[in-house]
Amino acid sequence: MKGRKPKARKAGDGVPALVRPVEAPAELLAPPPSLPPEGVQLWERAVAELGELIHPAHLPLLEQLIIAHIRHRQAQEIIDREGLMVQTSAGDLKLHPAARLERDSAMLYTRLCDQLGLSPAALMRLGIMQAIGRSLTMEIAERVDAHLEASRSAKRRR
Repeated sequence: MKGRKPKARKAGDGVPALVRPVEAPAELLAPPPSLPPEGVQLWERAVAELGELIHPAHLPLLEQLIIAHIRHRQAQEIIDREGLMVQTSAGDLKLHPAARLERDSAMLYTRLCDQLGLSPAALMRLGIMQAIGRSLTMEIAERVDAHLEASRSAKRRR
């Protein structure tokens, strides 16, 4: 393997920061000025529901998540109003440009939910990672206990 070797990790290092409570300063939890009024409501609800799980590093992702949600809704409204297909100047039918925006914003929303640990699949992965971390911790503790017991037994025999 070329390059620098990876650092040794502690037992809890495999658990994402999302599950480690870190209090974000109140001024960081204020809605960003870039959000429209409906985004501010979503932001406040998300911050209230996620509480201590929000890490300051997640706030830009949360902002992008809310914007993706708003854009998806806007694209849906346009498609509902104008239809999925539009007529070109040549008279051909083509997919409405808002359909691409709807698809792209839905994909971004899903990806961001996954990164923030908000999707069912992400929550399941976090649970599995926590279980793996717990089982490794238990295995290490059992090995240490066994080693200590063997050391005590050896001392008693002497």
